[in-house]
Amino acid sequence: MPSFNMEVPHALGRDAAIQRLQQFMDKVRNRGDVTDLQETWVGNILRYSFKTFGFSIEGVTTVDDDRVQMEGKLPLAATPFRGKIENSIHEELTRMLKS
Repeated sequence: MPSFNMEVPHALGRDAAIQRLQQFMDKVRNRGDVTDLQETWVGNILRYSFKTFGFSIEGVTTVDDDRVQMEGKLPLAATPFRGKIENSIHEELTRMLKS
């Protein structure tokens, strides 16, 4: 199963970054292209899974004082779209974490 791993720096501090990520997850939940969104927070660690465009994606996001690290697994069928998926997630995280 292909995976992705990215890191996005921020200057918000851990608590503010967690709050923004929680708000972001609420927005994603209401999007028409995302279904079955599951999220579980344990401190600063988010475990997530969702379906989009017929693909199931799951992973872990760790929020630190100055960065957010996201790791995930993609189905084999999504391999041709891996770069586009990574870029899209990175852009959204960067936009969300701007101070």
